[in-house]
Amino acid sequence: MQPLTPPSSKPISELLQLGPLVPVPTGPGSDTASDATAPLPMDLPTLAFAAAAEDAAAAAEAAAELASKEDPRNRPWADEEDATVKLLVETHGTKCWSLIAASLTGRTGKQCRERWHNQLDPAIKKDHWTAEEDRTLLDAHRTLGNR
Repeated sequence: MQPLTPPSSKPISELLQLGPLVPVPTGPGSDTASDATAPLPMDLPTLAFAAAAEDAAAAAEAAAELASKEDPRNRPWADEEDATVKLLVETHGTKCWSLIAASLTGRTGKQCRERWHNQLDPAIKKDHWTAEEDRTLLDAHRTLGNR
């Protein structure tokens, strides 16, 4: 990765044809009034790029810190949670996922819906495909192709 460089090496005061923004002393005991035309120690574009680099580093550090924290929604499902989802689906049906999630601490409606449709629904067949199902699939593929 290339280091950040300012768009121009000229100080912003020269680009805008302004004098220095603040008096800059050049040495110990120097008079700031006589040094009114002294150049700034760092031009504004360079300062802006330095600040942007510091902001980017701070943002990356904050993102890493957030990623390292445990998200209460990102954890394995417990057997008690599965039983609660099954009971609440029997009571409320498969349309009120926010209501179901409100009964589970740290779970969203989307998580509950996906858990039901992918793992808990008794209509899901989890056994191997039968020979007849394989034949049906292959025949449909020969007829229709990869659509």
